[in-house]
This record gives sequence, C-alpha cells and structure tokens, in this order.
Amino acid sequence: MGHIDHVRNIKDKTYPIAFAFLVAHFSHHVITAITSPLLPLIRQDLHISYAQSGIILSAFTLSYGIAQLPVGWLLHRVKSYVFIFMGIAGVGIAGLLIGLTGGFIPLVAFQLLMGLMGSGYHPTGIFFISQTVNSEKRGKALGIHTIGGSLSYFVSPIIAALLASGFGWRGAFIGLSVPIIVIGLLISFLVKRYTAGTSDNGRDTSSSVDEGKEVSWFRLVVVVILSVTIGAVMGSVIGFIPLYGVDILGMNEKLAATLIAVIFSAGFWASPLAGYISDRIGEIPMLIFAGVIAGPVVILLTFLKSGVPFYFFMVLIGMTIFIRMPVTESYIIGELNEKVRPTVLGIYFFASSMGGGIITPLMGLIADESNFIDSFRIAGVFLLVVVAVCVGLLLFSFNRKKFRQI
Repeated sequence: MGHIDHVRNIKDKTYPIAFAFLVAHFSHHVITAITSPLLPLIRQDLHISYAQSGIILSAFTLSYGIAQLPVGWLLHRVKSYVFIFMGIAGVGIAGLLIGLTGGFIPLVAFQLLMGLMGSGYHPTGIFFISQTVNSEKRGKALGIHTIGGSLSYFVSPIIAALLASGFGWRGAFIGLSVPIIVIGLLISFLVKRYTAGTSDNGRDTSSSVDEGKEVSWFRLVVVVILSVTIGAVMGSVIGFIPLYGVDILGMNEKLAATLIAVIFSAGFWASPLAGYISDRIGEIPMLIFAGVIAGPVVILLTFLKSGVPFYFFMVLIGMTIFIRMPVTESYIIGELNEKVRPTVLGIYFFASSMGGGIITPLMGLIADESNFIDSFRIAGVFLLVVVAVCVGLLLFSFNRKKFRQI
C-alpha cells in the first residue's frame, strides 16, 4: 500500500492542524512573494529587459508546475512531512542562494530550484485539509488555509521593501530566508509528530465522496481550464504590476513594491467568504463570477492612473485570484474519491503554474515590442474569450440531456 499519512487519529486535532497549515502556507510563500515586488530593483541592478524579467518570474512558475505533476503519485509513497519540509525550508534555502547570487543566469537557476523545492506543498496541504474537515465545511476550511498565503503576499513585500532600502534586494532575500528555514524545520517536525506511529495499511480510506457518484469528467476538465486560465493570466499581470507602477505610473521602486501587498490584502476576506458562499450555492457559480469580472478588470486597469480607483482595482485583481483558488480546490475534492484526488490536484497545480510560466514571458515580450498597456489589454481580451467559451461549455454540460432530447 502507499504512504499517504493516516489522519483518522487526528480528527480531534483539527484546529491545531488547521492553524499549523495556515502558518505553513504563510511560510511557504514568504520567499516566493518577494521576487515580483523586488523586480524593479533587480532589473536596475542587473540591467535586464522586460522579457528577461518575465523569464525570472516564469523560471519559478514553470519548475513549480512541472514538479507538481508527479506529487499526487508520490503522496502514496513519500511521507507528507517531507514535502512540507521541502516546501518551506527548501524554498528558504533557494531564497538564501538567490540572495548570494551575482547575475542573471544564477538568479534564473535558483528560481528553478525554488520551484522544484516548493512544488509539493499545495497538493500535500490541500490533501491533509480534505482529510481533516467535514465535507460541508470544506470550502470554508480551504478559504482559511488560503489566508496564510494571502497574508504572506501582503506582509512579505512590505518587509522586503524595508530590507531592500537598507541592504539591497539581495539583503532582503537573505534576511527573510533564514527564519523561513527555521520555521520549515519546526512545522515539518510538527506534521511528522501528528502522523507518527501510523501504518500505511491503516490509513483512513474514508471519503466524503459517494463512491457510487458519477463524475462528470467533461465538466471537471472545463472547470480546471477556466480556473487555470484565470490564475495564469491574473498571476502574470500581478507579476508585472510593480514594473507597471514604475514605468507607466511613475512610482518609485519602494512604493511600487507595496502594490503586491494591496493586491493580496483581498485574500483576508475574499477566500473565506468565497469558501463560505460556495458551501451553500456551489463552487461553479463562484468560479464563473471570478472569471466574468477578471478580464474587464485587467482591461479597465490600463485606463487608470494612480489614485483611489487604481488601488481599488488592485483589490479587485486580488479578489478574482482568491475567489477561484478555494472554490476550485473544493470542487475537485468534492468530485473525486481519495484514490484519484491527489493525482488530479497535482495536475491542477501543474497546469496553473505552467500556464503562468508560459504567459508571463509572452507578456514581457509584448511589453518590450510595444508597451505594458497593450500587453495588459491583450491578456484581458484573451481571458474574456476563454471565460466565455468555458461558461458556454459548462451550460451545455448541465443541459446536455435536454440537448439530446431535441
């Protein structure tokens, strides 16, 4: 049998586990959250183009995505605390190496390493949470878990900007990486302790999914495509927001770095609220809502200058990201049983990162050849088209019996 950790004996420790994974999610993203806000300083120091800036961002997302593909399979063979250690302490080690690097090529290489080390965290964390909460509270629990990531993306850019003011962008990476390595050791030890003494053959094979339930794979694929597209396009836009602030809006590098914090402040309320609502009306309506507003937000952003409306749109961008994350994860968990769930989650996270890894350098190339405004508008139109097609396919999937009778 496999090595998926037995969690039946920790059902009465749901809250400690939930808190531990909120902290774990926060810690996992501290280093991954600072590359984009520090990109104006990195570009200035290394004298790189927009396309090269996109390569730096996509190096992480591509390796992060590719390495997540086998995680579902490995979860049956590797203890979860190993992935947790790699996803936090391993990312911290990669961040430390980035802080010690001296050029574009080493920076790209260590971004690749960071993606590889962090790849196992999300499939592992989501699987653990799915095994420790009741199905009727799953969306809310996943929303709470997402708060850890949004909190990290809110706090880390601000701290990184302060550290960079005194010690440069390398000092920011080093200063944040060291404590993350220590936290990673502690949390992985905690997870190992909770799962100690359990046997592989005695793991909890219960599932909140009715084993006789017919899975609509067509609908599941469309949901994943819709969610991945929203995440890839919006994530690529977010990656360039600090450069957009500096080059288009005339902000200084330190102020532009804090724009990421504004975007991810939406995670404090959007994720738990989306999870709460999806537990009552379903995940697909919430995902469609996020998709419908995402494209117009990106397009309209290019008509705004700095000020209250601009910052409001920063929050709207964050809202779309933090709505789609918990509702998609909850939908996948609710549709599939424990045997295939980790594998599909791995594919989902793989596709999400791969999409961003492809779109980000393309947006940078368009910005080099034209400007950021055209780059953002093309991304917004592309998102509108994909969302329209996916919504049409979802409507068809719900009404195909009627279509067959026509």
